[in-house]
Amino acid sequence: MVSRRKQSEMAAVICFTESGIRIAGQIRQALEDTGFTAEIWCKKQNLSAEQSKVLMLSGSLRDWTGERFSDSGLLVFVGAAGIAVRAIAPF
Repeated sequence: MVSRRKQSEMAAVICFTESGIRIAGQIRQALEDTGFTAEIWCKKQNLSAEQSKVLMLSGSLRDWTGERFSDSGLLVFVGAAGIAVRAIAPF
């Protein structure tokens, strides 16, 4: 039987650049070491093949943020603080 992770144990990490992907990978590892299940999402186009564990964000950042507020206990933005503030403000 596969157990479903609780929302409080889920983490979503969003990044926007190749550098951000590397940092997000380090964050994911640290989160998983502390018991979270973490996913990395990226808004950047044309990811390289070695980033197969990175999910592409094709829609709006606002919609993504709203969905993550309902299914994740932790959101991490790897990028400018202003982007994070504008993304979470409606929620």
